[in-house]
Amino acid sequence: MGALSRGAPMGAGVVLVALWPAFGSLLLAVAVGLALHAALRPAGRAPALALAATLAWACVVALAWHFGADRFELRYVWLYSSADLPLHLKVANLWGGDEGTTLMLAACCLGLAARRAGVGADSARFSLSAAIAAWLGLTALWLAPFAATPAEWLAQSPSQGMNAHLMKPWMLFHAPLVLAAYAWTLALAAPALDALRGVSAPWSALAQVHARRAWLVLTAGIGFGMLWAFEDAMYGQVWHWDPVQTAVFGLWCLLGAHLHGVAGWGVGRPHWRAMPWAGVLAAAAVPLAMAVTRNPVLASSHRYVGADSWMAHLALGAALLLIATGCAVAGRGAGRATENDGGRQARLMGLRAPSGLWLAQLCFLGAAAVAAVQLLSAFGAGVLQLPRPEAYKPFLAMLSNLTTGSELAALRAAFEQWDVDGYVLAAHLLLPLAGFGLVGGWYFFRRISVVAGRLSLLLAVVAIGGNAAWGGVVTRSYAGEGILSQQIVAVLPWLDASLIGGAYLALGGIAWAAHVLRRQGRKAVASVVPLAAIHAGVALALWGACWRRRSTAIPSTRSPSTAGRALGRRIAMAMRSGLRRSVSGRRTMARSVRSPWCRP
Repeated sequence: MGALSRGAPMGAGVVLVALWPAFGSLLLAVAVGLALHAALRPAGRAPALALAATLAWACVVALAWHFGADRFELRYVWLYSSADLPLHLKVANLWGGDEGTTLMLAACCLGLAARRAGVGADSARFSLSAAIAAWLGLTALWLAPFAATPAEWLAQSPSQGMNAHLMKPWMLFHAPLVLAAYAWTLALAAPALDALRGVSAPWSALAQVHARRAWLVLTAGIGFGMLWAFEDAMYGQVWHWDPVQTAVFGLWCLLGAHLHGVAGWGVGRPHWRAMPWAGVLAAAAVPLAMAVTRNPVLASSHRYVGADSWMAHLALGAALLLIATGCAVAGRGAGRATENDGGRQARLMGLRAPSGLWLAQLCFLGAAAVAAVQLLSAFGAGVLQLPRPEAYKPFLAMLSNLTTGSELAALRAAFEQWDVDGYVLAAHLLLPLAGFGLVGGWYFFRRISVVAGRLSLLLAVVAIGGNAAWGGVVTRSYAGEGILSQQIVAVLPWLDASLIGGAYLALGGIAWAAHVLRRQGRKAVASVVPLAAIHAGVALALWGACWRRRSTAIPSTRSPSTAGRALGRRIAMAMRSGLRRSVSGRRTMARSVRSPWCRP
């Protein structure tokens, strides 16, 4: 009966918005109003959020129908779609722009908030989950996904069409998975704030479920994005430390730290405040990453040109951090007695977080801090309009000889725009990655036996020491051939160390799984194999990505000048295409254009 009661208004909403697109804005406004009511009043919160989620998803489904039916009288459809596209790409354009992604995220957050309220886990006077969903819904309403296309645009062209870089099958998976991970991460905020105030009842169970789902789905989304980037001729590599990639990497690390500390969490135990803070920071990182995607200060291949919603996302992230600070201060006095009692009880019962898990959390948090510092440094330099060093402008002199006039000025401006220094970031991340591998491998071997843990760790450390003294596989196999930045050459020993750490972690996970399966048999498969596979898979993926990065260095059979010209032509072609699209769009559509284009 509950499913039928929700399905009826959703079906009616889809039909109404499909027939009269302007009705979509009214439906979305009603959903936002219900979410605000639920945020402020506990009475009737669950049904209000359920109805709001139903209406929001009706808007999403109706908008997808408009894309599939080529309803170019809608501005959002006109901006991103084309009648010549296959159906799957037409529907995928639903999350191709600012309006659609914000609407989908609001619908996901409303659904999670409704589910939490429905099971009685959100009975406080104020519902942060409902407030976050309402803010996102209000932002989507301001972006106007159901606005009509101006007549002069339709007279100029039937539609603007889809960005060529987005015409890939990975478009169907990458963005929806990342948005779903964002929603589950934002769901961590409310229970984390309760935990910071010393209220421990709902924290552990809720946090573990949401964080596990968010991390797994985000990992899958990042993986599809890496395949997409490697396949795209403009990039040809799985990762290039784009500002958005850097922000999402920081979120991934915070979720990883969270997962390694939430099991067995309790008020009063050692470092008990760290995990709620990791949850809040992860939740705040979601709107901050969305703000980076939409802010024009940093050069990014993920940026929506003309998008102006970054302030709304920045405000949400800042609000979460301020509220968390207030809860932590308020909880210091309120939770002191609980902390003392909990700490005493933990000591009496011998409950203590394993040191391996705590060290793993520190490695994750350290990696997230490195990413955040580099991102903030680049953003600060861009805001202050500091000149970029010449070392950050590869191929500019060569490309200047290929362009003239206004294109040359635009080219120089593009190279003056700041982005994240991937070399510095990678160099600072190699040490935490090596430490993470050593800690993880030792943790798994130690679960087999204390002797196995100590002996394997000693061998791993000796291997790293020998690598530093005589050079590892990557360091010794690279003899200066091809085009490889000297900044990379300088960190090759650390790259070898991180690969050794990753191999040690993978071996530890596999050995522990084999040990447990040998002792417990099939009944341990469901719990042991996924855990070992995830850790070994992450280590092997890191090792493979690093090795692939090294092996894709341009070989010496092509001269530096030939390779440079080939790469320069690729960058110039992509930039000219993007500049024409951006300038034309801004001239004819002013601030309404929110069309993503890829820049070098």
